[in-house]
Amino acid sequence: MEKVIYKYKLENLPIQSIEMPSNFKVVHVGEQERFLTFWAEVDISSPKEFRTFYIIMTGGYVESTWEYCGTVQMSFHGLVVHLYLLKNG
Repeated sequence: MEKVIYKYKLENLPIQSIEMPSNFKVVHVGEQERFLTFWAEVDISSPKEFRTFYIIMTGGYVESTWEYCGTVQMSFHGLVVHLYLLKNG
Protein backbone atom coordinates (compact mmCIF):
# COMPACT_ATOMS: atom_id res chain seq x y z
CA MET A 1 0.00 0.00 0.00
CA GLU A 2 1.51 3.29 -1.12
CA LYS A 3 -0.16 6.45 0.19
CA VAL A 4 0.24 9.99 -1.08
CA ILE A 5 -1.59 13.29 -0.57
CA TYR A 6 -3.66 14.43 -3.57
CA LYS A 7 -5.48 17.73 -4.03
CA TYR A 8 -8.97 17.91 -5.53
CA LYS A 9 -10.39 21.24 -6.70
CA LEU A 10 -14.19 21.41 -6.74
CA GLU A 11 -16.39 23.39 -9.10
CA ASN A 12 -19.06 25.77 -7.84
CA LEU A 13 -21.76 23.07 -8.03
CA PRO A 14 -23.78 21.56 -5.17
CA ILE A 15 -23.22 17.92 -6.26
CA GLN A 16 -20.10 16.56 -7.93
CA SER A 17 -18.66 13.18 -8.85
CA ILE A 18 -14.90 12.87 -8.65
CA GLU A 19 -12.79 9.97 -9.85
CA MET A 20 -10.26 9.03 -7.19
CA PRO A 21 -8.61 5.97 -5.65
CA SER A 22 -11.15 3.92 -3.70
CA ASN A 23 -9.03 3.83 -0.53
CA PHE A 24 -8.76 7.44 0.71
CA LYS A 25 -9.24 9.72 3.69
CA VAL A 26 -10.01 13.46 3.45
CA VAL A 27 -7.42 15.22 5.60
CA HIS A 28 -8.21 18.89 4.95
CA VAL A 29 -10.85 21.07 3.30
CA GLY A 30 -9.99 24.66 2.39
CA GLU A 31 -10.15 27.44 -0.16
CA GLN A 32 -7.44 27.81 -2.77
CA GLU A 33 -7.56 30.39 -5.55
CA ARG A 34 -11.29 30.99 -4.90
CA PHE A 35 -12.16 27.30 -5.23
CA LEU A 36 -13.32 24.90 -2.56
CA THR A 37 -10.52 22.35 -2.42
CA PHE A 38 -9.86 19.22 -0.43
CA TRP A 39 -6.74 17.22 0.20
CA ALA A 40 -6.93 13.47 0.68
CA GLU A 41 -4.52 10.76 1.70
CA VAL A 42 -4.98 8.17 -1.03
CA ASP A 43 -3.71 4.65 -1.60
CA ILE A 44 -2.52 4.95 -5.20
CA SER A 45 -2.51 1.17 -5.61
CA SER A 46 -6.28 0.96 -5.00
CA PRO A 47 -8.64 0.97 -8.00
CA LYS A 48 -10.19 4.27 -9.03
CA GLU A 49 -13.89 4.95 -8.62
CA PHE A 50 -16.26 7.90 -8.80
CA ARG A 51 -17.29 9.35 -5.43
CA THR A 52 -20.10 11.87 -4.92
CA PHE A 53 -19.50 15.03 -2.91
CA TYR A 54 -22.05 17.59 -1.73
CA ILE A 55 -21.42 21.27 -1.00
CA ILE A 56 -23.96 22.46 1.54
CA MET A 57 -24.56 26.02 2.70
CA THR A 58 -25.12 26.75 6.37
CA GLY A 59 -28.80 26.04 7.05
CA GLY A 60 -28.94 23.39 4.31
CA TYR A 61 -30.23 19.90 4.86
CA VAL A 62 -27.87 16.97 5.41
CA GLU A 63 -28.79 13.38 4.59
CA SER A 64 -27.95 10.47 6.90
CA THR A 65 -26.17 8.79 3.97
CA TRP A 66 -23.55 11.57 3.86
CA GLU A 67 -20.27 11.73 5.75
CA TYR A 68 -18.93 15.10 6.94
CA CYS A 69 -15.55 16.12 5.46
CA GLY A 70 -15.04 19.74 6.59
CA THR A 71 -16.19 23.35 6.73
CA VAL A 72 -14.68 26.40 5.00
CA GLN A 73 -15.36 30.13 5.13
CA MET A 74 -14.91 31.26 1.54
CA SER A 75 -12.98 34.53 1.61
CA PHE A 76 -14.12 36.01 -1.69
CA HIS A 77 -17.83 36.06 -0.84
CA GLY A 78 -17.91 35.40 2.91
CA LEU A 79 -20.09 32.31 2.72
CA VAL A 80 -19.50 29.29 4.92
CA VAL A 81 -19.82 25.97 3.10
CA HIS A 82 -19.70 22.39 4.33
CA LEU A 83 -18.38 19.44 2.33
CA TYR A 84 -20.00 16.02 2.61
CA LEU A 85 -19.30 12.68 0.93
CA LEU A 86 -21.90 10.10 -0.04
CA LYS A 87 -21.07 7.07 2.13
CA ASN A 88 -20.09 3.94 0.18
CA GLY A 89 -20.79 5.47 -3.14
